[in-house]
Amino acid sequence: MALTIMEMNLPQLEMLKNQLDQEVEFLSTSFAQLKVVQTKYAEAKDCLNMLSKSNKGRELLIPLMSSMYVPE
Repeated sequence: MALTIMEMNLPQLEMLKNQLDQEVEFLSTSFAQLKVVQTKYAEAKDCLNMLSKSNKGRELLIPLMSSMYVPE
Protein backbone atom coordinates (compact mmCIF):
# COMPACT_ATOMS: atom_id res chain seq x y z
CA MET A 1 0.00 0.00 0.00
CA ALA A 2 1.55 3.28 -1.12
CA LEU A 3 1.37 6.46 0.90
CA THR A 4 0.52 9.81 -0.59
CA ILE A 5 2.68 12.81 0.24
CA MET A 6 -0.05 14.13 2.50
CA GLU A 7 0.09 10.92 4.58
CA MET A 8 3.89 10.95 5.08
CA ASN A 9 5.52 12.06 8.29
CA LEU A 10 8.57 14.35 8.39
CA PRO A 11 11.26 11.60 8.28
CA GLN A 12 9.50 9.98 5.31
CA LEU A 13 9.31 13.31 3.52
CA GLU A 14 13.00 13.96 4.17
CA MET A 15 13.86 10.52 2.78
CA LEU A 16 11.75 11.22 -0.31
CA LYS A 17 13.43 14.60 -0.76
CA ASN A 18 16.90 13.00 -0.52
CA GLN A 19 15.92 10.37 -3.07
CA LEU A 20 14.59 13.00 -5.46
CA ASP A 21 17.72 15.13 -4.97
CA GLN A 22 19.86 12.12 -5.92
CA GLU A 23 17.76 11.48 -9.01
CA VAL A 24 18.01 15.13 -10.08
CA GLU A 25 21.79 15.02 -9.60
CA PHE A 26 22.04 11.80 -11.65
CA LEU A 27 19.89 13.25 -14.45
CA SER A 28 21.88 16.50 -14.45
CA THR A 29 25.15 14.59 -14.73
CA SER A 30 23.75 12.38 -17.48
CA PHE A 31 22.53 15.43 -19.38
CA ALA A 32 25.94 17.09 -19.12
CA GLN A 33 27.62 13.92 -20.41
CA LEU A 34 25.19 13.76 -23.32
CA LYS A 35 25.97 17.37 -24.21
CA VAL A 36 29.70 16.52 -24.31
CA VAL A 37 29.03 13.53 -26.57
CA GLN A 38 26.77 15.65 -28.77
CA THR A 39 29.54 18.24 -29.17
CA LYS A 40 32.11 15.57 -30.04
CA TYR A 41 29.71 14.06 -32.57
CA ALA A 42 29.13 17.46 -34.19
CA GLU A 43 32.91 18.06 -34.36
CA ALA A 44 33.46 14.65 -35.95
CA LYS A 45 30.65 15.31 -38.44
CA ASP A 46 32.19 18.68 -39.36
CA CYS A 47 35.57 17.03 -39.89
CA LEU A 48 34.05 14.41 -42.16
CA ASN A 49 32.23 17.10 -44.12
CA MET A 50 35.57 18.83 -44.76
CA LEU A 51 36.92 15.74 -46.48
CA SER A 52 36.32 15.87 -50.18
CA LYS A 53 37.29 14.08 -53.35
CA SER A 54 40.12 16.57 -53.76
CA ASN A 55 41.79 14.94 -50.74
CA LYS A 56 41.75 11.54 -52.44
CA GLY A 57 45.17 9.95 -52.35
CA ARG A 58 46.45 12.21 -49.61
CA GLU A 59 47.52 10.72 -46.30
CA LEU A 60 45.09 11.32 -43.44
CA LEU A 61 45.62 11.08 -39.71
CA ILE A 62 42.70 9.41 -37.97
CA PRO A 63 42.19 10.31 -34.29
CA LEU A 64 41.95 7.34 -31.93
CA MET A 65 41.87 9.53 -28.84
CA SER A 66 42.15 13.25 -28.22
CA SER A 67 45.97 13.07 -28.41
CA MET A 68 46.61 9.96 -30.53
CA TYR A 69 46.36 9.83 -34.31
CA VAL A 70 47.22 7.06 -36.77
CA PRO A 71 47.78 7.32 -40.52
CA GLU A 72 44.97 6.06 -42.71
